[in-house]
Amino acid sequence: MSNILKIHFSSTKLSEIGAAYESAIASQPEGKNTSLAQAVESYLDIISSTIDEMQTLDRYIMLHIPQMEDGNNFGVTVQMMVSKALTDSREKLSKMLATVPTYNSARADAVEKLGLQKVATSITKTTSDSTSTGGADGDEKKGSTSNVQEEKTVGSAGIEDRMTLRLVHVASLDVQFYFQLRSGLLDCRDTYLMILDNVEKNKSKLTSPKGSGASMGMY
Repeated sequence: MSNILKIHFSSTKLSEIGAAYESAIASQPEGKNTSLAQAVESYLDIISSTIDEMQTLDRYIMLHIPQMEDGNNFGVTVQMMVSKALTDSREKLSKMLATVPTYNSARADAVEKLGLQKVATSITKTTSDSTSTGGADGDEKKGSTSNVQEEKTVGSAGIEDRMTLRLVHVASLDVQFYFQLRSGLLDCRDTYLMILDNVEKNKSKLTSPKGSGASMGMY
């Protein structure tokens, strides 16, 4: 996780990130943000694998819950508390994954609204036939076909000013999502560290909630 943070999310200055994104988007308005796309892929892999490992830990705890009986249930209480922390953490991380399609949809809409000028090509095909009678070779039928190609630029007035504002908007969406990804990955790492620390400190209760030997009672 720390390595992914170093590779894709090392910068904490959003103004610098925004300037870099605006420059990249201006050169390829309809293209994807390549650097952010790579960060998203790593983010998805990390979050999903963390959820999977947390589920493995939770399964381990659940399989060590002893038979229900009266008394000496403190260890079981510890198991339930750690299991609940794992469940809550998985739900939180799952919600983080849901932000990716939301961002993709918002960015697609923003790019579509750029109103980029496009060249539309139309081809008109004309066919004509003519017949002549008589002559040395008898009746003669002639035909001809002509193609007319026309190109039109589709756009609206003031396109450059509108594009500038829209490009800034697209870049701002990317910057905001960069911040969300970075914050989410930091939160994921800290949550995972907390879970592992909790499991290590309570390992004896998680594996043997009633103890490994015979109980001597309180006195």
